[in-house]
Amino acid sequence: MGSIEDRFVELHPESKPLAEKAMGLFADGVTHERRSMSPYPVYMERGVGPRKWDVDGNEYIDYKTGHGSMILGQAHPAIVEAVQSQMTKGTHLSSGTR
Repeated sequence: MGSIEDRFVELHPESKPLAEKAMGLFADGVTHERRSMSPYPVYMERGVGPRKWDVDGNEYIDYKTGHGSMILGQAHPAIVEAVQSQMTKGTHLSSGTR
């Protein structure tokens, strides 16, 4: 029987090269200390509602919901529609908007 770390590596092979690349870009390979983990962080690919999937296709329940900022979940249709509508008007206007 393998270790927990062996099982982690087995389940997350696609995250390893992403972590190795990030090591050359960011301190400890992460943009936030909470993302630092051993043997390497897991990289997410997408999210829908209360679930998200990593680059290896593993599914997770998103308990953090963006640390509370995404109470409606990942890719909620109303939010996606509002963001898409706004993006056609500009992405960073450097002043107040309507």
